[in-house]
This record gives sequence, structure tokens and C-alpha cells, in this order.
Amino acid sequence: MFNLIISDDPNTPYNVIIEPRDDFFKSRERVLNWDEEKKLDLDSEIIITPMSELDAQSYKFTYTEDSDFYNEEYKNETNRVYGDYEYKIDNDFSDKTNELKIGFSPTPNSSQFIDSKVAPFFVTYDGDKLKPKKVKQRILFYGGSINLKQGSTLTIKEYPTDPTFLTVNKYPYCGMWDHPTKPQWDLSFGRTQKIYWNSSNVFPNQNLFERFHKQTLLNIIDNNAKLLECTVHLTPKDIANFDFRDIIFLMGSYWRINKIKDYNPVQTDRLTKVVLYKIIDLNIISKYLVEVPTSNKSCPVDMVSKKTPQGYVVVSPSGKEVNTDCCKQVGGTFVNGMCFLKIVIPPIEKDGFKRVPLSKSSIEVIPTIEERGPLVLNRYLTSRNAVSIESFGSQNYIQPGSKEGLIIGSNSSILNGIENAVIIGDGITADENGSVFIGAVKINKEGNILHNGLLIIDGGLNEVFNYAKTNPIEVVDGTFDSVRNPGGSSYSRPIIDGGQKS
Repeated sequence: MFNLIISDDPNTPYNVIIEPRDDFFKSRERVLNWDEEKKLDLDSEIIITPMSELDAQSYKFTYTEDSDFYNEEYKNETNRVYGDYEYKIDNDFSDKTNELKIGFSPTPNSSQFIDSKVAPFFVTYDGDKLKPKKVKQRILFYGGSINLKQGSTLTIKEYPTDPTFLTVNKYPYCGMWDHPTKPQWDLSFGRTQKIYWNSSNVFPNQNLFERFHKQTLLNIIDNNAKLLECTVHLTPKDIANFDFRDIIFLMGSYWRINKIKDYNPVQTDRLTKVVLYKIIDLNIISKYLVEVPTSNKSCPVDMVSKKTPQGYVVVSPSGKEVNTDCCKQVGGTFVNGMCFLKIVIPPIEKDGFKRVPLSKSSIEVIPTIEERGPLVLNRYLTSRNAVSIESFGSQNYIQPGSKEGLIIGSNSSILNGIENAVIIGDGITADENGSVFIGAVKINKEGNILHNGLLIIDGGLNEVFNYAKTNPIEVVDGTFDSVRNPGGSSYSRPIIDGGQKS
């Protein structure tokens, strides 16, 4: 039901740890580089099998059926079990359905006959009468005491004719949702087609499939999913330190071990056959884990240093912002929305400005993770696939969380969370939603034209630059007369859109 994995507790003998699969693998992300250690025996057979040849056409997750009133009504109306979920894929090689059925039965709640209260309804309908029914085992949330609607009360008696009673304005709630009208969690595998109470038009998204089974299934049905069977050299130390959570870097990809077939503890010089499965849902994983000091409170705890031709850039794989303050704390320099640790290109002159290399020592003091191996990104959770941003140029950086953008140029960046930004030019940082950045000019979504500290003059009948005055003016939009007297200067790129005289 919860896709649990059971493992030995390394710290307490005779104790086991039981936790969901995703939590189990996240609890330790140690990378073993078998390519670097030359573990693979290249003279032995290597078999790579696409998982698409092993999977089914449909994966069904369901409860055990029961015959109480609402379960039967739901089955008759939808031809499905309450709370089930079926995931169908395009597979021309199989018509098989893999079914996961749990021993509990589902519990459709109802507010029928109990006013504003929501509760399980364990009855059968016999003609025109409802009768209590003994049901199969159920699993439910206890949501605590729920307030009744204003003016409503609940009477509690020891027996129906008891003259003494207790009146309350709350009731104890149990159900497949953690709350009947403000839910976060659902014990259904998928969203049911109907419910039997007023939920205020909300449904929880965190059901059993989304929370506990989705990533497992995606690692099976993905087009890139593979099983690898190969022969390797495993030492007694390798076996003593073995953990199923270990990530194996082998043949240029990341894998986890599914099975060790024939390790011989006596003949340790023998080769061992192992079966591994490729990891599809892996974010950036590092061989080195360095804790960020607690004094760097403004820094994300998962910072990594990403090597680029310009130098090292600090990023957060989870999409958190590496801001100016954080960059200063870790010894970097904040340029164009990015935190640089070291620039490996020499200083250059461009448009009258000199780009100065950053301190080479800064890379030595950074409490970050250096990436090793190829960059592996989650197909469903990272900005590479989740957003539609086109980049035409080189060394452009699009931070996670940004959406719908265009970059034409190089060495530019779109900051975290920025949407609908267009950049034309080099070395530009998009820092405002719905804006166009052209060189040093920004046109925001209100239509205002802004400039990097330079003036823009929108002239009237006469707009005159005084004699010998130097103004860093890029754009002049005049009407009848726009005059620049001798000695005036507006750099070498003025645009004058005049009227009758310019």
C-alpha cells in the first residue's frame, strides 16, 4: 500500500527500519564510481535489456471489494472499485495488466442522515430499509474533532431512551481523507469519480499513487529504463559496506543494484554477476557531500558548484535562489544573476568595460558539492523539461522555476521564478516578469522603457542639449525640433526619432 522497503538497522541489532521506497533511497545518496575503480570485467558478457520488454500494458492499483451500500453503488455506476487507479501505457509487445491489490477495503464516506457531519456508512439497503453491516477491514485517517456548522449540535446518549445526554458542537472525524473539506492527503490510489458529501469542491492531490508509487512506476515504463546484467570484481570490503541505497556510476550512467547473484566469500578472487537497473528519476547527485555552515543562513543547503567554461557557478538543484548575500558569504561574486566562484577566461574589453577575473581562492572555501559524472536531470521536476525557454547562444543560464522565455545572445541569465522574459544581447540578467531586455534597455509589462542608469528623453516641441554637455543618452524621441549643439555627446549609439526637424 505504501510501497515500503524493510532494511536492517545498522545501529541496533535485531531492529529493522521500515519506510517508503522514495524515503529509503533519499536517506543516503552515496555514489560508487565503478568506472573509476574499473570494477567491470570487459571480457565477460554484458546484457542490457530495455524495461519496455519486461513491463505490462496496464498497471492497476486497487482495494479489495466490499458489498456495503456505497461501495456497491459506486461499482454499479462506474464499474470500478472505489479509490482505485489504473495507469495505461503504449506497449505493442504486451497486453498484460499488473495488479497491486491491498487487503483493506475502501470506505466511501457520506453525510446522509447526519446533517453536516461526514462519516463512514457501514450499511446495506434492503428494500426500503437501511441495516448495519459488518464490513471487511478498513484503514482510515483520524482527523481529530471537526466543528459542526454554526447552530448545529450533536447529542450523545448511553442508550436511545437514556433521559440524560451530552450536547457537543464537534464530532470525531475518520475517513480516507485527512479532513472532509480541507484535505491534504487521500488514502485512495487515484481520484474517485464521485463522493457522497459536500467537499467544498476540493480534492486532495496527495494520494497513494502520487506519494508512494509514481516514481517507482516511472522508473519501469520510461523509454530510457534498462536492466544491466554484467560481471564485476567485488571485494569482501565491497560486500561488507554494501547498501541497496548506493548509486553505482557505471558505463557513463547511474544505476542501482537489483541483485547480486553468485558472490563467493571463500573464493574472493572470483568474478561476481550483478543485475542493476538504470535510475531515471535522479537529480544532480554528487560523490562529495559537504555541509553548508549554519552561519550561511541565506544559502540553500543543497548548493552545488557547476563547472562552466567561464568558471564555477553556484546553483541549487532544488531551485532555491542563490542570492547576492549568499554569494558573498561563500566567497563568490554575483554577476548577471549568477554566483561565480572562479572565472577561467582572461579579462576582456567590451563596450568600454573591463571584465575582471574573480578570485581564484574563492573555489577553495566554498561549502558546496562538486558534480561528478554526467549531469542527470529528472525529466519531470527540473527546468529543462518543465519549462519552455529557448536559448540561442552560449553560456546562458536559466534558473529552475523560470518559465516561458527566450534568450538570443550569450552569457545571459533568467533569474529564479521569472516568467515571460525575452533577452536580446549578451551579459543580460532578466529580473522582472513579462519584460523585454535589449542591450541595456528594459521594456516592462507596463510599457515603461527603463535604462541601466542612462537617460531617455521624450521631447516636446524643443528639446535642446546645451553646449558641451555630455549626457549618456541612448534614445531621443523628439517632435518638431531635437537639437544637439556642438560638443554634445551621447556615446556612439544614439537613436533619434524626430519630427519635422532633427
